[in-house]
Amino acid sequence: MKKLLMTMVLGLLGTLIIPGKASAAVVWSGCMTITGVSNYIGYSGQVFVYFSADLPGVAPAGAGYPFVIGQNGVTSDNINSFLATATAAMLSNTSVMVLFDNATGYLIIISLGGYSGQCN
Repeated sequence: MKKLLMTMVLGLLGTLIIPGKASAAVVWSGCMTITGVSNYIGYSGQVFVYFSADLPGVAPAGAGYPFVIGQNGVTSDNINSFLATATAAMLSNTSVMVLFDNATGYLIIISLGGYSGQCN
């Protein structure tokens, strides 16, 4: 199972290389909790997530860090799953890790307990 997960993560990372953005990096956060979630799907196609710590390499986000429809594999079909996962993590006070683009602060993946359980 761990090998399958790593293969999926590495495959995803391989598809996220952005031409012309040499300074951009897709990185995992450390373990943290979610302190708030804002649903802006109807207004701007975004879900903002607020964390107990700022994401490394990204300016502090007073307005939270977004999952954005049309960016990094987030679609109108799957954005509700990010909203549900973030809300569940906040309500249960479960630690999470997120994969994010440190050039934009856009979120890509949210993983409850860490991508291989390191937050448990």
